[in-house]
Amino acid sequence: MNAQSTTNDAIMSLYHVRQALGYLGLALPVILIFGGVLMQGQICSGTLAEPNTICPSISDTFHSPLREIFVGTMCAIGVFLFAYKGYEKQQGEFLSDAMLARIAGASAILVALFPVGGGQDVALSLTQSILGKTLTQYVHFASALTFFACLAVFCLVKFPNTNTVSRRWIYRLCGKLIVVGLIGIVASFLVKQFGSPAAEIWVISWDTVFWAEAIGVWAFAFSWLVKGKADVSIGHQIRKMLKRG
Repeated sequence: MNAQSTTNDAIMSLYHVRQALGYLGLALPVILIFGGVLMQGQICSGTLAEPNTICPSISDTFHSPLREIFVGTMCAIGVFLFAYKGYEKQQGEFLSDAMLARIAGASAILVALFPVGGGQDVALSLTQSILGKTLTQYVHFASALTFFACLAVFCLVKFPNTNTVSRRWIYRLCGKLIVVGLIGIVASFLVKQFGSPAAEIWVISWDTVFWAEAIGVWAFAFSWLVKGKADVSIGHQIRKMLKRG
């Protein structure tokens, strides 16, 4: 196997993983939104969701007929992140691309397998039966925060290591949107936990957690799609150089 073939295979592997992650991230909120609308009813057991609305959060779809889509997509994202190798660790970097991706991948899978609450009439998941609803919920929240934080690091720290100014701007914008989404999630959670009943109803009625999560997921997805295209472009340049050599 020559150097050109090895380089091409490595670049295409990165490209396919990034494209898969990007398309999964783009599709998840969209499918959940249209799925909730088409069902035309209270699809989230144990929540204050109004008829004909989406769930108050992406995580709440675990307790809805859309459960398989949520769990399957998050687990798929986790597996693809585990498979992602990225670039080798550079001098001065705290975490390599691969290690950061593995942390994000593990967090995505934990988000799927450790659900949030659910109503009194909802059957407990396996993790809730073993650990109890409260501890399971804490694992879910910690994993979700870790997942979004890792995605923000990719966009703000890892991806901007490029000579293309426009791409650096896109990656950093996506990173900032992920941070905004993360802040929205935390703020909504605090309002629901410590705010007045009226404030809690407002947060749930307007689905603020769902939209904050969706913004973060869409920003993550777009950045990975752009990065995948950038890798292919760089790959073409490398192949041209190898041919000349």
